[in-house]
Amino acid sequence: MTQISICIPIYEQDIRPLAQSLLSQKEKIRGVEILFYDDGSSQKCRETNHWLHNDPNVKYVELGQNVGRAAIRNRLAASAEGEAVLFLDDDSLIDNPDFIKNYLKHNDGKTVICGGRKYTEDCPDEEHRLHWTYGSRMESKDAAHRNKRPNEAFHSNNFLIPKEIWKEVPFDENLKQYGHEDTLLGYELSRQGYPILHIDNEVIHGDLESNEMFLHKTRLAIQNLKYLYLRGNGDFNASVTLMRTFDFISKIKLSKFVAKVFAKNHEKWEEKLITAKRPSLRLFSFYKLSYLSFLLRKARESASI
Repeated sequence: MTQISICIPIYEQDIRPLAQSLLSQKEKIRGVEILFYDDGSSQKCRETNHWLHNDPNVKYVELGQNVGRAAIRNRLAASAEGEAVLFLDDDSLIDNPDFIKNYLKHNDGKTVICGGRKYTEDCPDEEHRLHWTYGSRMESKDAAHRNKRPNEAFHSNNFLIPKEIWKEVPFDENLKQYGHEDTLLGYELSRQGYPILHIDNEVIHGDLESNEMFLHKTRLAIQNLKYLYLRGNGDFNASVTLMRTFDFISKIKLSKFVAKVFAKNHEKWEEKLITAKRPSLRLFSFYKLSYLSFLLRKARESASI
């Protein structure tokens, strides 16, 4: 009987460090399968990971074209044989020899379990300082902290979900680009009454984005939030800090002003965030809020034409 299926979507990532860590643990545990699906990576990336084809301990599939972050995860889960599915991002690094055992120990077949993420103690270089600063201060939290607001602390980079729950609450494939598919999943799990438990079983976020790319992906994620906001689910909007803040500034008639401030100043802010030796997380937070205000303002103006 397969207890856990470990599902890893690959996109432009050398999977060897993660795969080797998992395979070394799998040798000592029964009932574990490992699935890797490549979501339309380049030929160079596929050549790097081609050895997976010849490893009998894994299932490796290459998709002909990119289907997106939500869809690839749903495909992995649909083909998994395990009673529970453990999703990991392809850039995860594991330094805990009992990583899989910890999930097995806590799995009761009824609970979604999040292991968390952490970052290296020191920033690797200035080119990746924004991502490292944000991640190490805002995302690297122990289980006790995350369990205070379990659904808001949910991240999809490292979590286990019983397959029967996944069938009821899969990833929303309407989100095609990067960002907040895990926010929506965490909300849906909570709305449908499925418990979320956070444990101290972190993976290291191994592949930091450059400052420019991190800002770019931040904008993509906020574009997804704009789409979700306009779907009109008030309960979901109230569950997301950025959306709650936007609703507050709208209530006090400041959203239009904030949108104008973004239009006038965003290039200067981006330059500061990219080049600063100590990026301001306050500026970064306001950047995100003002960008959401800008996008929603444009959407409303377009709708009124």
